[in-house]
Amino acid sequence: MKLSAPVSLPDGSVFDAGEWLVQDDNAFQLAALAERGSVMLDSWPGQPQSPADIMMPEHPKSILLIRSGAIGDLLLLSPAISALQAKYPASNISIACHKRHWPILSAVEIQMAEYPIPMDAVGDYDLIIPLEHIVELSTEKGIHATDAFAEAIGVAVTDYKPVYKAFANEIPESLIARGPRRIALQLRASAIIRDYPLEQWMKVIGLLVSKGWEVLLIGTGNPIIKNATPTVRDCGHLTFREAAAVLATCDVFCGVDSSFFNLCAALGMPPAVGLFGPVDWRTRVKEGSGQVALHGEAPCAPCGWTNTRAGKRFPPHGPCAKTGFCVPLAEIAPARIVAVCEREAKK
Repeated sequence: MKLSAPVSLPDGSVFDAGEWLVQDDNAFQLAALAERGSVMLDSWPGQPQSPADIMMPEHPKSILLIRSGAIGDLLLLSPAISALQAKYPASNISIACHKRHWPILSAVEIQMAEYPIPMDAVGDYDLIIPLEHIVELSTEKGIHATDAFAEAIGVAVTDYKPVYKAFANEIPESLIARGPRRIALQLRASAIIRDYPLEQWMKVIGLLVSKGWEVLLIGTGNPIIKNATPTVRDCGHLTFREAAAVLATCDVFCGVDSSFFNLCAALGMPPAVGLFGPVDWRTRVKEGSGQVALHGEAPCAPCGWTNTRAGKRFPPHGPCAKTGFCVPLAEIAPARIVAVCEREAKK
């Protein structure tokens, strides 16, 4: 929202004509209550503005990024954070996100701020950049999520590798010893429309076990595996850092479009095979990242439906509304998944 006339607020704040306010309700509250602070435009679901069109302080002493999103989103954001740090080396840069995500950003060397932001702390920043809905915007525009974050922040990214480091000393003792071939699987995403059907996951696991693979199920929400063997292990109880350390011991990763798929690009190993349905894989995968995207060819893909909207898990008029699963995802055959995983593990 760009103001067409000056606005004076009850707290004494004055916004001049031509200044940008944001569409997101929470960010608007921050803009309205800030005693000082230039606020960039959050333009979802429209088109982002060019950074040149946004009023920014030339040398901000303090910058606050606001991103409450999930782990994978923060990993995709991390290259843009690094670019912002390079652009403003003398600035004090903080990010407001949920406390459970603070350990994920420890490698970015950025200060953490409480989310939601206490209103009495808003005036401590020269520049506030709300980044909610940016991932959804990248899907609608068909650009990589990191590019969408960088555009919103006003930086250019040349290195798309997410920033994270594995903590080898956090591998649980029971998982240090491993078989000749180890694969990690993430079965669940944060949105059900991005989940691969469970029956087909069971076929994937069965094929892997028959071929001598040790299978580790990482991430939360793993189902109870019937007829489990010592080579199929549920690691859903691990913390994110423990799971990241274990992931680095694997020969290959396979999973839905979610956190650990993005983490593999940060670790550099193992190669990652991602299963994509509603999201255009090109908005998440960069060539040379060690990631491979598998997707079906159904006419409805990619639909761009990334999360629950208006209480609906699936597009009301899409085939998934009747089937209860993403049709393009279900098109990916278990045998194809296993074949690609074995191919990537040999590289």
